[in-house]
Amino acid sequence: MPRRTFPLALALAALLAVPAFAAPDGGAEPAAAPEAAPALASPDEVKAAIEAYKDNWKAKGLKGEERLAQRDWAMQQLVAIQHPDVVDELAKVLKGSDENLRIAAAVHLSEQTALPVLAGKKIAEAIQRNKNDSNFLMAALDSLGRLKFLGATEVIEDMLRHPDFSVKKAAIEAVGATGDMRLILPMLKLVQIDPDRDPPAARGKNSGQSESDGEGYSWEGAEANVDTGSAGDADQKAAEKQAKEQAAKNEAEAKAQNGGADSGGGKPNKPGKGGGGRSIQELIHPIKKALGALTGEEFDSPATVHAWLVEHKEDIAARIKELADVEKDQAKTEKEAVAAAK
Repeated sequence: MPRRTFPLALALAALLAVPAFAAPDGGAEPAAAPEAAPALASPDEVKAAIEAYKDNWKAKGLKGEERLAQRDWAMQQLVAIQHPDVVDELAKVLKGSDENLRIAAAVHLSEQTALPVLAGKKIAEAIQRNKNDSNFLMAALDSLGRLKFLGATEVIEDMLRHPDFSVKKAAIEAVGATGDMRLILPMLKLVQIDPDRDPPAARGKNSGQSESDGEGYSWEGAEANVDTGSAGDADQKAAEKQAKEQAAKNEAEAKAQNGGADSGGGKPNKPGKGGGGRSIQELIHPIKKALGALTGEEFDSPATVHAWLVEHKEDIAARIKELADVEKDQAKTEKEAVAAAK
């Protein structure tokens, strides 16, 4: 039986890839065409892949790290097949008790790019179940961004309010990666930028507020040396190594939040309680990057961001309305593909 392709996926990918407000540039080179969506596997292919996966998952005779590595490798082999049944198998791991395998499953699910809605929903549900596991949350948010899943707006907004700054930054990166303009204002409120209030500079000078609530922090000097939630190198190294690197980065970031100690009183998967004392300065770099992805613009201060938001208020509203249609199209396209795979 031949593999099945997506008739609408290419058009959706093209729409999602274009910054909403990028200024036209006649001299610029045209953007590269998006890659075609992967094909779904045939029933025979997926049946064979799942049988092999279940056998590999048993990890006969192995214990400890070797058992863990074998099961991670089993998932790596399985996700080479794009199919709803593959997503379902990895979703079972997301519900498992092993925290490392949960992270690995979230990373591997990001490779189910033919099924961003199905995979994205499973990851979003897992985020809701694991709100105290910062390492998992960073990996899961990164996967939502890689899938460009538009159905996780509320989940990502919730993570923007997470007490762990590492999770906040991962959520900000997910905003940019998914291109979800619906989250631009919740994201910017993290650094006190709100188009319905006075500009930041005016608040600092005229309202008696500290300048740290306006332009007192450096927009240009933001640090960019912390990686929060990157699930692996761009060259798509082996997923086993990718997952291990992800876990190591996440744990290091969580520890950094508490001055080098394990967060949550020595439990590395619990967010630290001191997150509120972190400086919003460290959110500036990921926010600038996300803003660039959403708008196609570069900003040099909170005041210029505020001015842009006011000027483009109607455009933002139109883009948000458009995104609702894109989200529906994304779901409809995938539903058709899933039906065809049965």
